[in-house]
Amino acid sequence: MDAASDVHRGGLDDSHACPICRETFSDAFNTMCGHTFCYACIVEHLARAHACPCCAQPLTAESLFPNLALDKLLKQLSRSGQLPGSPRCPARRTKEIAESINSLPLEELTPLLRSIADKHDRLVKHDKRVSVGALRDFLALSWKRKNDAIRDLEREVGRIDVDVNWIERQIDELGGSHALRALVEERAAATAAAAARAASPNGGGGGGGGGGASAATAAAGREPGEDPPPSPHQPSRARASAAASMSLASVDLSETKRARVLANFANLQDLYSKIRCGGFGGLGGGRRKSSEPSAAAARGDLDEFANLMRSLTKYERARVAGEVRHGERNARLGAGASSIVSSIEFDRDYANFATGGVSKKVHVFSFAEACGGVDGDRAASDVDAPGPIQTLDAKSKLSCLSYNKHVANHLASSDYEGVVTVWDVEAGVAVAEFEEHDKRAWTVDYCRVDPRILASGSDDGLVKIWSTAQRGSVLEIDVRANVCCVQYGPLSAHQLAVGSADHRVHVFDLRNPSEAIATLRAHRKAVSYVRFLPTGDEMVSASTDSTLCVWDVKGNVAAGYGILSSAPAATLEGHVNEKNFVGLSVGAGELIACGSETNEAYVYHKSFNRPILTYDFAEKTERRGGGGGGGGGGDSGPLFVSATCWRGDEPVLLAANSTGSIKVLQLVE
Repeated sequence: MDAASDVHRGGLDDSHACPICRETFSDAFNTMCGHTFCYACIVEHLARAHACPCCAQPLTAESLFPNLALDKLLKQLSRSGQLPGSPRCPARRTKEIAESINSLPLEELTPLLRSIADKHDRLVKHDKRVSVGALRDFLALSWKRKNDAIRDLEREVGRIDVDVNWIERQIDELGGSHALRALVEERAAATAAAAARAASPNGGGGGGGGGGASAATAAAGREPGEDPPPSPHQPSRARASAAASMSLASVDLSETKRARVLANFANLQDLYSKIRCGGFGGLGGGRRKSSEPSAAAARGDLDEFANLMRSLTKYERARVAGEVRHGERNARLGAGASSIVSSIEFDRDYANFATGGVSKKVHVFSFAEACGGVDGDRAASDVDAPGPIQTLDAKSKLSCLSYNKHVANHLASSDYEGVVTVWDVEAGVAVAEFEEHDKRAWTVDYCRVDPRILASGSDDGLVKIWSTAQRGSVLEIDVRANVCCVQYGPLSAHQLAVGSADHRVHVFDLRNPSEAIATLRAHRKAVSYVRFLPTGDEMVSASTDSTLCVWDVKGNVAAGYGILSSAPAATLEGHVNEKNFVGLSVGAGELIACGSETNEAYVYHKSFNRPILTYDFAEKTERRGGGGGGGGGGDSGPLFVSATCWRGDEPVLLAANSTGSIKVLQLVE
């Protein structure tokens, strides 16, 4: 390279140092625009920006490549001492010292050897002091952290003691149950046995047994929120004995729900620690309480956790309540690309829904008709399936649809030619076309606050804001990466989330669009969808890395402009998504639905990292695993679920797969 040849001509001047750190190149890497940087320097820079620091050309870490020739040359020059400021070669210096010593007479050599020996001893002792001091500091810090963890764990177990006894009293007041009474008796017997062992000469700890028994007795009369005894070791041992015999078999749950609880058990424990104990037990993100909560506050915490438990176990399965087809009826068994549904959207009143895809048509169906003629789990046949009540012919393949949230019959679409179209569905005509994108437009979204405004994103790296009151775009944002998805916040015309091929979610305030107010980074591949939860404080993103990330938008935005966050509130896994757009939708309270490349629709709750249920489009396909991670068998082939949409807050989901089959799925308790 040019830098390497300049080094030959006479040393390394400032122009040959890394432009970022101004030091000699270390692990030199080149960019496609012809600049060279230290690898660590340019990677750190790209974590904050996506442009070359020298010429501002778009730049990603994937486009960097090593400059091996320059690295090799700099190492050679460093060893020979030819680089400015570089130390002389240690081997040469040692050789020179040895040669000078050989010429010394005995009377000068003796004190020199004594001095060298003293210096050697001092260095050895210093080395040992540093090593022993580091070991001491490590052990002291480890001791402190382990003891803090023990205290937190003891406190959490004490809280569990109090909570269980309080809940058992509530059950007794409501008439109790045979299974739970047996559990109470078993635990009481275990507590008594533990107290007897502690009181015996070999019980280990003498008077500790009496303290443990009294603490267990006191727990039975405490309200939640009252502080557990200072030293709850004995109740912990008694609780462990009782817990060893506990089983979900004593709870009235179906096998499906029991398997779901077991699959999410560790997640439930973390949530209990976070909600009830303020993060005790090692949950770093918990809201640690500064003081003991009141009994009323503690009961509120238990109610919050109980609601989460109900969310996990509320629904048994997804029942087919209706079915329609997007495309030709004779394509039922085909997996051709022309059948793929890219987007499903309900209208403002949830009376009709529209589907669009690579067939270049928008079909509008009546929801009531789609649910008619289907009994129980019987899928509609071709004869039963109702046809669309309206069909709109587009000029190109469709990628996304978005209904106006105020004007019932207005629907926006984006297509593979980069055109954004606004349709009057009732009249069946296009009322506006915007053609500024240079490449395929992947996404379009109507503002939920202002009925005139919509946003789109394209492979040209641009987000454009449009108004139906004028022909051209009103605002343009250059994300410098392919834009896969955009969505407005539910309560603001200024908040816009953008997911792109740079693996990130960018949150913009459109009043100051020059810089994202927050950049959310956790995905390993392109972000294919972003969806706000109803309050607008949280958002979920989907990626082709087979994960969904739930983000605390309010917290990240409050941190200030340009904040880069790599800590999602939750990461949801189970579905398979490595190649295709598989849909993402939020609704039915706090439920999240997406598709999978196993030809299944997955339903998650925002707080649980495993799915709460799945629906397999393949008939008579055996399910694998209790937690919903397996997917369909080999008969599914390349089929995948391509779009999902909730019917508002109702537990009703529309899901389409790559054959064009669109099913109305009702969650059944």
